[in-house]
Amino acid sequence: MPIVFCDLKTGLIGVSHQGWRGSIKQMAVKMVEEMVANGGSRQSIVAAIGPGINQCCYDIDDDRYYQFLEELDGYSDKVFLVHHGNKYLNLSMLNYLQLIKAGISKKNIDYFPFCTKCDKKRFFSYRRDKKAEFGEMFSFIMRYN
Repeated sequence: MPIVFCDLKTGLIGVSHQGWRGSIKQMAVKMVEEMVANGGSRQSIVAAIGPGINQCCYDIDDDRYYQFLEELDGYSDKVFLVHHGNKYLNLSMLNYLQLIKAGISKKNIDYFPFCTKCDKKRFFSYRRDKKAEFGEMFSFIMRYN
């Protein structure tokens, strides 16, 4: 899922793609730190978490589950759902919590609650379609004066 960042005072912008690898490496937190290191302020950074696969469809295997538990202890009760022996991960919530940990105010974080796997009408999903072809989704941010 994309995360689009903007510092409203300095005009700094950033865009990051957060799959499971980026989420486990806390790339959203690193983006905030980089923006602050370049003159941004945690108080003026806003972030939008774009659409991605949601907890309803994002099942993960035991190895990945335990990797997340080891790397990101403290989030498990908020980002995992275990249902009928299957484990599901909520990447949106994980990145939301990481942004809060990075010092971004809840009121400065927006998200799109659509599941790209469930919503075939609006979104491409390799997990859903299992095809070698690809689809496109665009995220962008624009400055204006």
